[in-house]
Amino acid sequence: MRTVILNLSLELEPLREALGKPAASPAQHARRLHEVSRHERMLGIALLLAEADTDGFFSHLTLSAEAHARLLREARDSGQATRFAGTGNFHPFCDALVAGQVPLAREMARLAPEQWIPGEEYEEDFVYGRFLHALLLDGDQGLEQQEALLDRMARLDPEWEPRQRLCRALFERDAHAFEVALVEAASEHQRRCDELAATRFSPTLENHTERYVFIEGLALLRLAKAAGLQTEPEHKLMPSLARWRD
Repeated sequence: MRTVILNLSLELEPLREALGKPAASPAQHARRLHEVSRHERMLGIALLLAEADTDGFFSHLTLSAEAHARLLREARDSGQATRFAGTGNFHPFCDALVAGQVPLAREMARLAPEQWIPGEEYEEDFVYGRFLHALLLDGDQGLEQQEALLDRMARLDPEWEPRQRLCRALFERDAHAFEVALVEAASEHQRRCDELAATRFSPTLENHTERYVFIEGLALLRLAKAAGLQTEPEHKLMPSLARWRD
C-alpha cells in the first residue's frame, strides 16, 4: 500500500501543477480538475488503509471535493456544462459529506446542474444525485420534490436496485430498510470493482483503494444520521474509523 501512496502522490503533483497552466479547451481543464479530485480521493483512502490515518483521509477527501466545487463554479460561470460537471458525477459530493464538509457539500449541491445532460451522463445517476442533493438541502421541507425524483427513479428502474431502495428508505425514515439496502449496495459496489479488476491485466490504483472503502455508503450513513435514523456502528467496506464524528 505504501507503493500505492507513492504512486498516487507522484501522479497528483503534475496534475495539480497543470491546473495553473492554460488548457487547450474548457473540457480539458474540466478533465484536469476531475482527475485531481479522483486522485485526492484515492490517496485519502490509501492513507486510511495503510496507516489508519483519519486526518489524511478526511483532508484528501476535502481536497477532492474542493477541486470538484471549482469545476462546478467554472462550469456555471462559463455556461458550458461538461460530463464531469454533471449531477450524475456525485462522488465528490459524497467526499465532502464523508469529510464532514457539509457547507461545501451544500454549495456543490446548489451548483450542480438541475437538468440531465443526455449523452454525457446516465439519467439514473443524474436522478440519484439530484435526490441526494435535495435531501441535504431541503430535508423535510422538500418532500414533494424528493417524491417526484423517487417516482422518476421507479420509471427508469422498475426492479428497484439498492440505490433506489436506499433513497426510498431515507425518504420514509425507515432504518431497517436502509440497513438492508446499504448491505446490498456495498455488495454491489464490491461486485462492480471485482468485475472491473477482472478486465485489467494488472491492478489499478482504484482497485487498490476504492475497492476496499465504499465512500458512497459512508456518505449515505451521514445522510441517514442527519435524517434521524439509527444505524449499525460497523458495516462492510464502511469502517467506523472512516465515519466523521461531529
